[in-house]
Order: sequence, then C-alpha cells, then structure tokens
Amino acid sequence: PGRLSRLGVGVDQTDPRGADPRRVPEGWVRLVSRVAYDGTGFKGWQYQPRARTVQGALALSLQELFKTDVRVVGSSRTDTGVHARGQAIHFDVPEDRLNRRDLSSFEQSLNRELLPSDVRAWNMTLAPLRVPLPFHTMYSATGKLYSYRWRVGAFMDPCDRHYRAHVYPADSLDFSRMQEALPYFLGTHDFSSFATRLAHKEAQQGRPVDPHRTIRSIRLVPEGGEDYRLDIELDGALYKMVRNIVGCIWEVGRHNVRVDELEQIFDARDRDATNRYFKAAPGQGLTLEQVLFEDY
Repeated sequence: PGRLSRLGVGVDQTDPRGADPRRVPEGWVRLVSRVAYDGTGFKGWQYQPRARTVQGALALSLQELFKTDVRVVGSSRTDTGVHARGQAIHFDVPEDRLNRRDLSSFEQSLNRELLPSDVRAWNMTLAPLRVPLPFHTMYSATGKLYSYRWRVGAFMDPCDRHYRAHVYPADSLDFSRMQEALPYFLGTHDFSSFATRLAHKEAQQGRPVDPHRTIRSIRLVPEGGEDYRLDIELDGALYKMVRNIVGCIWEVGRHNVRVDELEQIFDARDRDATNRYFKAAPGQGLTLEQVLFEDY
C-alpha cells in the first residue's frame, strides 16, 4: 500500500458502507482538510481504476493512515494537468481510529510518510458542526477562486511550462480589448456556451443541469514582464467553464472576436455552436486557489 500511495494509482471510491454520503454513521467522525497538488502527473482529480489521480492517491494514503476504507470527497473535480492550492476534501473514519491523537500528527504522517511528493494536505480538522445534515465539501461550499496564468512571448521558460500556458507571438493579445470584455462575464448568466459536454453530464446524471452560474469578480492581472493572470471568483463552475472563458477572452484580445459579439455567444447557449469562436485554454495554466466556506 505504501508504494501504491506514492504512485497514486487509486482505490475504488464507491462508499464501502453503502451509506447516504450526506450523513455520518454512528461511531464515525467527519474530518476535513485542505489539499494542494501539482496536477502535472495526474489524470485529473477523480478516481479512475487504471490511472493516477489525486483522489486515488489521497484515498490510498488515508486508508493506510487510519487502517480503514476511506472515501474521499472533494469540492472540485479538477481536470488533467490542473493544479490546486486550496482544494477541500472530507472523509469519514471510525472515531476510535483517532486514538485521542492531535490531528496535526496525522497530517504530518500523511505528508511525510504516505502521500506522493506532488500532493500535500493542510489544515486537517474536525468538520464544522451542521444540522440537520453534516458539513459536506461539495454542498457546503459557497464559492471558488480560480486563477489562470499565461506568458505572452517568443518562447516559454521550460521551468514554467507546467504552470503557465504559452501565447505567442509576443504582440498577439490586445489587453485593452480584453479588459473591455470582462464586464460581460460578471453576474449571473446562462453559461451553456462555455460548458463542455453539458449534454453528456445531463445524460450521466439522468436529470437536467442548471447552466446558470454567478461570477462575483473577474480580474486581469499583469504579473510583470510577459506574465499575466486572470482571477475568477464564482459560486461554482461547469465543466471547463473557466478555461473556455479564458480562451474566449484571448480571442477578443487577438481581434478574432468582437466585444459586441459576446452577447451573441452567450445567447447561443450551446458549446458546439460557439466552438468556431474559441477553444478552451490549456489545462496547465489553471489553479484552484481556494474553495470558500462560511465556517472553514
């Protein structure tokens, strides 16, 4: 198990108790933790039986730490190559496995002995008390903060290639036009035009997916030299929504999409129809900076 934990190949994340995932069984306790990871070497967050995933690496390591089956629930299912600093997870363990130990000692053991070097847990604690249903990292989240980083230049520094996208040539983006586009994304909108595989998600769940999301803030930040960052705080994101927004804003900056065409793009309400306007920005530039809660 130790070797597998470091590889992070995975462990089946079907709830071993067959229980309602919203509830904590009697005699068990719910723990929460922040997680940071470099997404370069992972096939995304979500467990896959024959692929290295973040959820799989965490579950294997926690299983070895607490000597019991562990089901890890994350706030966000980040895609291949996407990073996180403030992902949030919860998991349930039998109360007697804590043995009155300080949770910081479990966190230290997890980071020093069990987790692969590209994943770290921090701020592990008992879940905040909630009634009638317990704290849940998906349903209790009030928002998320993402950042997207890129470099505009003739070449990409090889040391940054896993953490920034490369946009070239150097003069390819008009930043004043990009700034003009930002207000169109603020507020509550139907983001179907920026949601990849929405119909697939609906078929998978067997029910409609509400495509309305609220962007609370969106900011273009020069980081110095040829480096730039887009910060987006929102109540939640559809699949590839943030990367599609970045790709669209780039095309505005390239003068391939007019600012006054953005309303038309929103009105299409169909990602297939808007694919001719923009492509999703590459995964490596995206970082989940923080999942927001009222009490964690």
